[in-house]
Amino acid sequence: HMDLLTSEAFQMLLGERLQAGEDVAPAYSSEGHRASSVSIPGVVPSSTAGSADADKPVPTVDFDAAVGLVYNILEQTQLPYDRSTVRGWVACACNTFALSWTEANAMTDARVRFIVDWVLRCLADHTIRGLPEYFERQFLHGLGHDDTSIGESGLLLSGAVAHGLFGNIWLHARESRAPPRADSASSGPDTSRLLSARGGKGARSRRQSMAGSRRQSNVLASPRMSSVHVSASPRMSVVNSGLLGSRKYSIAGGPLDVLRMQHVVISVSKVWCRLPPELLSARIQHMISMEPIPFVLPLRDAFEDSEHVHLVYDGLSAQAVCLTDKVFDDMHLSEEDADEHGFCEKTVQQIVWKLLKSLEQAHSRGMVHGSLRMGCCYFNDPEDLDSLQILEFGLAALFDCPTAVPPAMILSPLEADRTDPVPAYRRDFQCLAEMAFLMLGGQPICSLNSSKEELAKRFRRGAVNFSDKSYAHTTEDAKDFVVDVLRPACFRKNTKLQPCYEVSVYMSHRWFYARRDNPDQLTLLYDVIVMRKYDTWRNTLRLRCNFMKILADHMPLKSIGHLCEDLAKLSATISEEPGAVSWTMVVNHILKTCPILHLLQKVNKAFGENEEMPVINIRDTRQAIEAWRRKRVREIVWQVFNRSKAYNGEMQADACWEGFHNGVLHVWSRPLRVVDIVFPPGGEESDARQRELQAFLKSRKRVRFLELLSKTDAARPI
Repeated sequence: HMDLLTSEAFQMLLGERLQAGEDVAPAYSSEGHRASSVSIPGVVPSSTAGSADADKPVPTVDFDAAVGLVYNILEQTQLPYDRSTVRGWVACACNTFALSWTEANAMTDARVRFIVDWVLRCLADHTIRGLPEYFERQFLHGLGHDDTSIGESGLLLSGAVAHGLFGNIWLHARESRAPPRADSASSGPDTSRLLSARGGKGARSRRQSMAGSRRQSNVLASPRMSSVHVSASPRMSVVNSGLLGSRKYSIAGGPLDVLRMQHVVISVSKVWCRLPPELLSARIQHMISMEPIPFVLPLRDAFEDSEHVHLVYDGLSAQAVCLTDKVFDDMHLSEEDADEHGFCEKTVQQIVWKLLKSLEQAHSRGMVHGSLRMGCCYFNDPEDLDSLQILEFGLAALFDCPTAVPPAMILSPLEADRTDPVPAYRRDFQCLAEMAFLMLGGQPICSLNSSKEELAKRFRRGAVNFSDKSYAHTTEDAKDFVVDVLRPACFRKNTKLQPCYEVSVYMSHRWFYARRDNPDQLTLLYDVIVMRKYDTWRNTLRLRCNFMKILADHMPLKSIGHLCEDLAKLSATISEEPGAVSWTMVVNHILKTCPILHLLQKVNKAFGENEEMPVINIRDTRQAIEAWRRKRVREIVWQVFNRSKAYNGEMQADACWEGFHNGVLHVWSRPLRVVDIVFPPGGEESDARQRELQAFLKSRKRVRFLELLSKTDAARPI
């Protein structure tokens, strides 16, 4: 019935548009393309070349007309809606098929029906969001296995974990089931979606030790080359490299069988799902079955529990290192190793080229990374740049960005225009420019103490400053590349090139071609100035993240609110910059209610060397601390259910109370019990809330996760 209603509305709208321009006769070429510009508002005929009716244009409507049609249908069906929200849903649906505004303004009848179906599903999902019914349903469908529970996947989520942009990243999650041998002729079809065919062979690799010496270690080398050296052009390092990059694994029988049982798993809270379950499953299925993108870690499967969606990727090697740490290690090589493996502009050039190669393939398919950063890039072999693996690709289209993210991990504004029907290609370029600027000079593109408004203004203007002495030896071509990539669209020359192919312009930049004048400048090793600036940036990120974790472990939301209110009053009377306070002021006020001086002393350089300078923005810091507090409480409460394998979010009340007195699995500040974090000790209020929780659990036999969460200060959204 809705399809019929949509088709009728489409035809009526089309008739009105054509009637408005009936005096103008559009002309078409023999191939069916429009030969002249026709001024018919909202109607753009598209080509059907190659069909029997090639000379007949297919009637279409533009994006704004399609949005108005959706409004009309919702009003006819008497469904309540918000216009701006619905327009965002229409744009989100357009992102799945429109590579540019030209395609977005060519909506056929079939595409309009697809959009209406998309909007109705989003409207139904939006109606129950925030209710228990939202979580009490299956989120994943059509992935090849009826039971999508993480308990049936055979995955053990343990080991090294990193804080990603969308959730926790389990870097080496293991599969407990014994995988079938790939060399067995009678094995039949592969029964495990997690195990993928990955070719490779063994090789030797070296890695720097903490003392500066180099040690030998076994790694799995690329099947296409035995060693990698710095080439004359970064473009040569990806020639004939294949789409999967250096996948250093093998599923042949033998000792490497255990490696194919390792996977990278990204666990995202269902709170942040942007799409309804059916649409989310369809997008995940597309990402699983699509052609591989160069240097992107492939998505293999997905599972869920009552709280999370678990995205299962190919595994990383045991020697895998993050790009953030690789740059640090290469800058601090000993003199005998620096000549061969030291970090220089040539290395930056090659890394940026590989990122561009990945974006080229993705953008041509209408896909964007959306949150490219140093922390989501890993190398399976620290000495092989071709072993680059990019994580979190495409997740920005599936999930909203949480507020509890590691501080300053990415400075580029991630708040994209939700009403734009074209994928946010520009955001990838901003993130790429930020990474290139950081690797060239060791310092971020903006001060880490900048407020959100200052960051948005800087990237909106596309301003960048190379006057610092750390860029004294950076080539002019490298500087021009960063400026060109960061330049906003309003400051560029008009071109007919579609935005999805804009990456080809940057790949043809002169920085990537061999220089005849002063060729040694590219291979000049970075001096101590760049090293110190990069060390400061890397250390600041670590300390600020630890500062958030310390307060999340020891201060409830109520105390955090009182702390920031007192600091705001103090800032208005003492500080030269209202809204900003110094580290000394923050520590003094924290110690009034929370005696954790020994922990705060470990992160006293998180906001700079000068502890008396007012550089801490109170509003932004409060938002971050409160978000980390909610994230912490929500995760450790779920830990109680996860330990009991209660993946459906329901367990025995007695076992739940016992779980609250167990230690937390992931230590953020110091070893603590779950109950000591949920209800930080100190004061009568904490004791009263513990007694209230105990009485609640004793009054029932079974308890649900959401019910228990409502008794904590993480009841509100993260």
